[in-house]
Amino acid sequence: MISSLRGTVLSSSGSTVVLEVGGIGYSVAVTPQHALLLAPGHEASLRTKLIVREDDLALFGFEDEEGLQVFELLIGVTGVGPKSALGVLGHLTPGQIAQAIADEDDAAFRKVSGIGPKTAKLITVSLAGKLRVAPPPPRVRPCRPPRSATACATP
Repeated sequence: MISSLRGTVLSSSGSTVVLEVGGIGYSVAVTPQHALLLAPGHEASLRTKLIVREDDLALFGFEDEEGLQVFELLIGVTGVGPKSALGVLGHLTPGQIAQAIADEDDAAFRKVSGIGPKTAKLITVSLAGKLRVAPPPPRVRPCRPPRSATACATP
């Protein structure tokens, strides 16, 4: 398996990046937003998932472990292939995906090309309880001197 790549970005267009590692150019599918961040000539590091099909070897790249883990959960859902899973990650952050699943909001997934009502519902049902929703950031109220900063945090 190819679990990560680090090298120089040769090209970036649409949702594909070519990353040169050790003289070999690897074509990696990424979200369009991620492709925009990967400028040719610059170093990049990607977490990757290699998908092996009868007639194809495809690499899918992610900027962090969380994106990779959510991708792997999504492709485990019946009817969700790697391209659809990458499409979901192109529309929603891992945190938004976790929140949509926790809220049973299948409409969030129907916005993605290739995800219909049945598949969207199946995603929310199949992944229920498998993704943690990040807690909201702590509330902080403004301080007025001479109070200390620690006295301003609201539990």
